[in-house]
Amino acid sequence: MGELADRRAQTAGRLHELTSRLQAAESFAAGKACVYATGSFGRGEASAHSDLDLFILGKSRRDGNESLLKRLDEICIKAELIQVTRELQIPEFSGDGRYLSHYSVKDFTKTLARLEFCTFWVG
Repeated sequence: MGELADRRAQTAGRLHELTSRLQAAESFAAGKACVYATGSFGRGEASAHSDLDLFILGKSRRDGNESLLKRLDEICIKAELIQVTRELQIPEFSGDGRYLSHYSVKDFTKTLARLEFCTFWVG
């Protein structure tokens, strides 16, 4: 197996381990939001030193102006993501979590060009 194939297999295993531990986050997001991985994890190329680049995408209300995901549920999802990444010894989120953001679909479509969008999981 080549280096890229090895990284893809390792990344898939690490993402599987991560998502298998996110039961509370999954229940908070159910039907309202999902978490996306971008960067090296999203591409399947993460190394042992890669941090997670994540964002939360919330379904919009009928008027499209607001996410269905409540702010307190968003906080709970982020808290579990932080806890589980620490348990798995994945490096801390960049910028002290600054980029671990929640977007409504409307907000997301406005910022899509600035995101390196890749992998879907959780929710």
